[in-house]
Amino acid sequence: MLFLDLAKAFDTVDHDIMLYKLRCLGFRLSTRIWFESYLKGRKQCTIVGGHMSSEKSIQCGVPQGSILGPLLFSLYVNDIDQHLKMSQKFLYADDTALVVPGHNLCHIQKTLSSELNVIGKWFCANKLSMNLTKTNCMLFRSKFLRWPDFKLNLKYENIPIKEVNVFKYLGVFLDPLLTFECHAKKIIAKVNQRIGMMWRIRSCISKNLAIDLYKSLIDPLFLYCCHLYDACSVSTARQLQTCQNKALRAVLSKGNRYSTDLLHSESEVEWLGVQRAKTTCTEIYKLVNNIGPRNLCKFLEINEPCRVLRSNAKVKLSGPSAKLVATKQNFLVRGIRYWDILDAHVQTSPSLWSFKARIKKSDFFNNAHFTNYKNLMYV
Repeated sequence: MLFLDLAKAFDTVDHDIMLYKLRCLGFRLSTRIWFESYLKGRKQCTIVGGHMSSEKSIQCGVPQGSILGPLLFSLYVNDIDQHLKMSQKFLYADDTALVVPGHNLCHIQKTLSSELNVIGKWFCANKLSMNLTKTNCMLFRSKFLRWPDFKLNLKYENIPIKEVNVFKYLGVFLDPLLTFECHAKKIIAKVNQRIGMMWRIRSCISKNLAIDLYKSLIDPLFLYCCHLYDACSVSTARQLQTCQNKALRAVLSKGNRYSTDLLHSESEVEWLGVQRAKTTCTEIYKLVNNIGPRNLCKFLEINEPCRVLRSNAKVKLSGPSAKLVATKQNFLVRGIRYWDILDAHVQTSPSLWSFKARIKKSDFFNNAHFTNYKNLMYV
């Protein structure tokens, strides 16, 4: 996987090229004139110590911090997909990643090198430049495959591309084995900082306010992309759960010997495993109803029953086959397993909002499948 970093991406968008691409995308003349007035004619100056410099016209770039800025940049790089034929592209604003799957390491390196040269030429033609010091690559592999110590040797304009073992992509720390151990450590470190703050102010605030602070400052750290690292090891899951219990003790001002079950019942905060499972079910609902990522929708298939009976009112799904232990931890495989536990009225919710409301009230995690879930995974 190749992680590309652009040098001052939003500030180097060429206005004329931007307007040309809008015309190619079918924007009407009146709309393009509006965008031209929005982009061109801007000026900037600098104030230091009460002294203001003379104004200079802005020749390129889209306004940062605006709603249209990321959207215009996405339109600017929209045609990059037409030039990269041998790799999978993942574009999110100025974050670009190229993925080349395969079992032949030499073929992977050769393909990545070729795609890197192609995208480099495209960047030059569109007046963008790569920041090679922050452009990195990573070789994902299974721990069950005994590959030799192979290192990716990628270069662009005779400058080597650094291969890393940990990379932060869209807020998630990735590692070659996708264990998410580094991501969990980062979460725990951030939560511990907020726990210290909570203990310092706990005597000055009420219980309800402390719970609100937990849900606004600490809970989002656990919930962000939690369905991805739900496949982490048992030891990593225990560390995360111990960290959550520690945070709830600070919220409720309880000691280490206080029951963890009472911590969750009094604060009305669910166990992390339950939160991750419900989030995974929400993502599966999006895929079933074609409102999720299209590259994942194709891996799910709805099994239509031959006859409609009360016993088969639930939506049955089939996905990738899972024979190995590692494959069974796949997001889709786990998601289908969780999905099968849901009641039919939850699965057939008419909207995403109603699905979230119903799964929040559902007690499907009292199912026999999850009877020992907490005892097995957490302390």
